[in-house]
Amino acid sequence: MVKDCSNCLLRLVSALFTVASLAALGEIRYESYDLEAQLQLQLMSYTEAVNKIKELKKRLEKSEMELGTSQSLTNELMGSELSIVETTASEAKARHRSKIEATKVVVVDEQKDKILKLRRKLAFDGYNLCLKKIAKAYLKVDTKVLDHIEVFDVESEDFKDDEVSEDLGDQSCILCLVIVFL
Repeated sequence: MVKDCSNCLLRLVSALFTVASLAALGEIRYESYDLEAQLQLQLMSYTEAVNKIKELKKRLEKSEMELGTSQSLTNELMGSELSIVETTASEAKARHRSKIEATKVVVVDEQKDKILKLRRKLAFDGYNLCLKKIAKAYLKVDTKVLDHIEVFDVESEDFKDDEVSEDLGDQSCILCLVIVFL
């Protein structure tokens, strides 16, 4: 009799565990008024719930794998798009670089022409200048100012001492030009 009671108690505990598990799942499908039949039906319901959970786990794993695959594909696509953008940007830089270089060459040629014209004009007026010195100072000088420069004859009446006028010969002209550049 004790064995029967312990078996009944064991069945009751397992049934309560099953009922508690199913209640936690919220799904009890079968109803019966016989306690043993009710326990068997709940066990069937519990088994179905466990199978459903296993199926859902498999679907979740499959979805996670698909998600991982889609993320890796997305990353690959983003990487390829990034490389396309970088290539396009470098090509655009190369195109613009050639235009910029061509513009710089044109500007340098124009400056050289202006410097040569300035040198010719100054040489015609009697100045003896170095082209490199003019080129360094040219960016700061407006060539239109040269039209307003008065050229003085070094040997004019302003000098009373002949020695001073001979020593100042070319230097006075350069001095006038340096003053204009400053």
